[in-house]
Amino acid sequence: MPDVVPLGSNAAAGGAERSDLRIGQRIRAIRTDQGLTLDETSRRSGVSKSALSKIENDRASPTFEVLERIAAGLGVALVNLFSEQSTGHIGRLTSTPAGGGRRTEDRNYIHEFLCTGLKDRRMVPFVTTVKARSAHQFEKPASHKGEEFLYVLSGAVAFVSGSYAEIRLTAGDSLYFDSRLDHLCYTTDGADATLLWVWCETG
Repeated sequence: MPDVVPLGSNAAAGGAERSDLRIGQRIRAIRTDQGLTLDETSRRSGVSKSALSKIENDRASPTFEVLERIAAGLGVALVNLFSEQSTGHIGRLTSTPAGGGRRTEDRNYIHEFLCTGLKDRRMVPFVTTVKARSAHQFEKPASHKGEEFLYVLSGAVAFVSGSYAEIRLTAGDSLYFDSRLDHLCYTTDGADATLLWVWCETG
């Protein structure tokens, strides 16, 4: 699987990808605040200089695993890449009005990240629209550190994870799992599904 997917690509079942979240801008701001060059960040993270440049300029969508490597290379918590500002806001409360989340979209999911105003959070809550209709649409499952909880708001999905049996979920069903397990979701009724998804960084 490539480290990045070009934004605006029309891969099968995908359509154009877009992002309001601007993770790339935050990565650049954190990097420059630390006085690091692209070459230095590439060496620290193991992500190629060309891939980093595309990510920082919002011309490519990084996988979750790549974001982990970049965060480690920058010496920051991964959740800080999902903050509203690169410098973040250290506080105790933040809110998001309906429809006011920060969106990122790829060929299989639309994620709307919620309550992004705080720095050094442990949890990343988001509402996900599942577009994928089959596990075959994924180049490979996700796998990364942390723990995750999901709750089906509408629609029907299948949760696929490694050697575990496929789990079918419908509105009102929920699931909690170790993020290190290979995992993906696709819809089972031919229509998009909506999930409340929460990822918590651990370790």
